[in-house]
Amino acid sequence: MFMTANNSNQLTPFRGVSLSLIALVCLLNGVAYSQVIPLEPFSPSSDVPLSNALESTRSGTLASSAPNPGGVYSLEVIGGQAMLFDFEASGLGRYRARVEDPEGVILQERSFGDGESDRVSLIAGKSGRYFVRLQPLTIEEVAFDFSANLNLILDEVGNESIPNAQLIDQGLMPTGFHDRSITLRSESGESIEVFQIDLGAGESLSLAAEAQQLDIKLRNNLGELLAASSSGVNGLTALIDGFFVTSNQSLFVEILNPRMRDYDFVATISSPEDELTPPSVGRLIADESRPFSNIQKASLIGELLNAEGFSRDSYQMTFKRNQAVSLIMSKSGGGPVSYLLESPRRDPLRVGVVGEETGLSFTAVESGDYFLTIATTDGALAPYQVELSTNVLMEPQVKNDSEATAYPIAYGWTKVGGCSRLLTVSGQVGLGSDWFDLEPNNTLEEAQDLDVAEWSLEASSDILDSTILPHTSMRGGGGDGSKDLYRFKSRVPNSRLICDIDRSFSLDSFVRVRDSEGNLIAENDDSEISDGARGSGSQNDSFIDVELGNPGTYFIEVGRDGGDGAMGNNDRYELHVSLAHHHLQAVPESDQHDYYRVDLAKGELFTLACYQYDPLIEVFENGNPLSIGFYSRFDLPQILTYRADSDTSLIVKLSNELIVPYDLLMILNAGLEDPFHSVPAAAMSVSAGESTLGWVSDDLPDFYRIIFSDEDVRTVSISQSGQPIPLNIEVYNLSQELVMSSESSVTIPGELGNEFYIAVTRRAQLPAFYLLRIGDAATDCRDVFPTGSFSVEWQVIPDQVYQVEFSSNLLDWTLIPEVISSPNSTLQWVDAGPPRTDSAPGIEHANRYYRLVVPEE
Repeated sequence: MFMTANNSNQLTPFRGVSLSLIALVCLLNGVAYSQVIPLEPFSPSSDVPLSNALESTRSGTLASSAPNPGGVYSLEVIGGQAMLFDFEASGLGRYRARVEDPEGVILQERSFGDGESDRVSLIAGKSGRYFVRLQPLTIEEVAFDFSANLNLILDEVGNESIPNAQLIDQGLMPTGFHDRSITLRSESGESIEVFQIDLGAGESLSLAAEAQQLDIKLRNNLGELLAASSSGVNGLTALIDGFFVTSNQSLFVEILNPRMRDYDFVATISSPEDELTPPSVGRLIADESRPFSNIQKASLIGELLNAEGFSRDSYQMTFKRNQAVSLIMSKSGGGPVSYLLESPRRDPLRVGVVGEETGLSFTAVESGDYFLTIATTDGALAPYQVELSTNVLMEPQVKNDSEATAYPIAYGWTKVGGCSRLLTVSGQVGLGSDWFDLEPNNTLEEAQDLDVAEWSLEASSDILDSTILPHTSMRGGGGDGSKDLYRFKSRVPNSRLICDIDRSFSLDSFVRVRDSEGNLIAENDDSEISDGARGSGSQNDSFIDVELGNPGTYFIEVGRDGGDGAMGNNDRYELHVSLAHHHLQAVPESDQHDYYRVDLAKGELFTLACYQYDPLIEVFENGNPLSIGFYSRFDLPQILTYRADSDTSLIVKLSNELIVPYDLLMILNAGLEDPFHSVPAAAMSVSAGESTLGWVSDDLPDFYRIIFSDEDVRTVSISQSGQPIPLNIEVYNLSQELVMSSESSVTIPGELGNEFYIAVTRRAQLPAFYLLRIGDAATDCRDVFPTGSFSVEWQVIPDQVYQVEFSSNLLDWTLIPEVISSPNSTLQWVDAGPPRTDSAPGIEHANRYYRLVVPEE
């Protein structure tokens, strides 16, 4: 489904009242050599309402006399999805077009010369990234044009009657949590065409077509007319909406096209009415491993199986506006599985493939019930699991490795009483390319580049001849349930190469070396423990010591011995690669950092806490470091509390040389309780107007010494996020005598004086997180949430530099000076208002359009 940005900051399907655009305007015309160019983003390719057909076009020139002839394009496809490719050629030369599946299997191959054209129609047998390879066959230049279409199939010739009807039983893809659709394109020039669509009991069929003087008639297998609709001379849509069947039935769509013009028609099958309200996700449970945090979690476990080739499970999830949500989806089994996320208005937000582990992070831009559908288009058994977490912002997929590119924490905060807001930011920091394999790296085209990793002559007891041969190391594993491939360049003839697998434990590994064409040079399964150096614990660890031939690109393949080589989720290994004459290289220091920016208004209190010891945390204001403290309770080793004297921005910097995970608790307008204040003598002092987060996990109370002035509002209250745990507020005088108690709030009588004690105790044997508010705590506070914030994703060339332009009318574009890039093929960018754009999306109640451009040199 094509996604656009509109004035409600919601992702919506293309068919709607307001049309908007997210466009990659640099179409990368011509051929990019030695690069795989993604065909995304796709644009709508049909004007018919309800159509889910998408298209991407490319053009360029090929010649075998070019230094690096040929071009490779790719597209992400869900198993069972329809693909249609159109190819054309002009000029003196010829070229070959080849379509390959994710494993490199050739599906179709054609060649073209001047004036020749052809098309290829396919149904994806598996999910993954498919490739279109264009290769010149002659020295003379040949110009090419080709288009890739998704969710689009072609009509057949000779389907003019019910006995000869064309069966539409493939390519139907989810377009709603109870809908699946396909768009069919007719170019046969026939005046009558008939199509057969099989429905199950309780299903309904909707049809739409758009062309001048076109009639749609719906008939049963006896030819009896069931429904009909016509388009006018102005090309109005012929529409049959929701024809319902009570039992399994074959329906026949007869289209009368007296002018014999090309047309598209869309067929949508809807599930039975009793499936229209998915079950709600049950109660989310607080993450007890993160005290003070309001992260809540739930697990959804299911199994899809439908011998007819389509099955789905749907879930209803309730979120509040600006609530941060994380979904981690995984599946096992061979069947293709896809997901669809919909807004409360049933607008598709995200659609994609579920792999061994697929992460999805978003922020709810409106309150209400959201819908998640897990579907399969295959009859194979497909168990799946979904981990749902709320109030946690996953580290964005953008470069935030410098102060200039610090990621703004502008949305996702959740309100907890008064003006206090909470957010947990979860991510990892440290070197990536030199120590961990990056998925996907399952094919030669996707092989991870070792030349950009860190190469050194540092001594290592795990690496043979470590002070003689330049070496680098990787930690890899199952990840997406496939093999891992790496590439490197040898620049000197007859260079020595060592590939050493260590610490594979339960993995019976193999390692293979291939040349630039994929031909096998060397391989090894089992080796002696003494081969290489230390680090091997069994003969299952593989080892290769080989002399390469000519300079060029080589590949290393790691997998599990036996079968197709795919590794399991729990398979892990270390790969040490040593290559004679390889240049020594240190990874840029910037790769060791993550930066975030938090904007504060005058008088606001900001508290930062980290649950891990590993990352080094530094906080700066205008370049000046702020003091980071130590909190000995609940493993919060790093903590900062800061009150802004004026409007300001803080920069939070995390650093580590190796990859380490982190969870940052960010708090606005509240502090954290002092550790260990379970008796009055150790009570924490809190004054009127202040708020503090607390956590009770045992039978010991939390004592506070409260200080009022004569003018203060004399109230003490407790707020909780999510499902509340019963708590008591007990009030004591300075002689430590109990005066009164309450469950959630209490008004302090004047005779008690301006100083006294309170104790927070729990009434259930459950840990409880709470916000304690004293008096009129910061009631006059700004709305920290922008009216809207919008996250945009583009498919890009890794490490290519881009800029973003935005517009309100598609005519006048404003260029954002910031230069952005991504180390992988996905670039995520967030518009949360200044300083990137003039205002947060939605403030002006107008459309906002975005496009990605390559800066002029």
